[in-house]
Amino acid sequence: MAKKRESSSDLKDQILETTEVLLRRYGASKLSVVDVAREIGMSHGNVYRFFPSKTDLLNAIAAKWLEKVHVPLGEISICDLAADQKLKLWFETLIKIKRKKFLEDPQLFAVYLELAGHQLEQVNNHVDTLVTQIEKIIEEGKQTGMFSVLDTRKAATNLFHATATLHHPVFVSSPYYPAEEEVIELLNFLIRALS
Repeated sequence: MAKKRESSSDLKDQILETTEVLLRRYGASKLSVVDVAREIGMSHGNVYRFFPSKTDLLNAIAAKWLEKVHVPLGEISICDLAADQKLKLWFETLIKIKRKKFLEDPQLFAVYLELAGHQLEQVNNHVDTLVTQIEKIIEEGKQTGMFSVLDTRKAATNLFHATATLHHPVFVSSPYYPAEEEVIELLNFLIRALS
């Protein structure tokens, strides 16, 4: 029986998955496209077909990680909860995603942190996406009279920055990360402040 040919999409996914494995082993600076190709058992030219450079490959990895954060949060931003409950759930979910990444895979989290420092445009776009989601929730709360803010974009940006110690990768990996009850208390305080 003839071996089924892998689709381009399957090969691309395999390259990304293998890259994640090797990032744990070598880190971003020591990883090479040749390492990825060798691990899969293909020529490095085949990897370059999908990712013209190591930078493109690392950009794709960063984009994949960031998407895993903003997609579930986007779903929360349009769910059928009251704005205050939605906002609290949105932040709790963001915090859980970041803490889970750190607690379950600290090696890969360290690489994520390293990559984030080099992918400023992607990180800025990601933050903008998150702030836009918060803004949408605040605007909804403003329309219903739950929140009283003049500028929803500024309120969303301020709320994102005010909670940075709960979700920014540098703080998420800190041994001084606050206990869960402190996190909830801060979120409740900040959401009440919007009223």
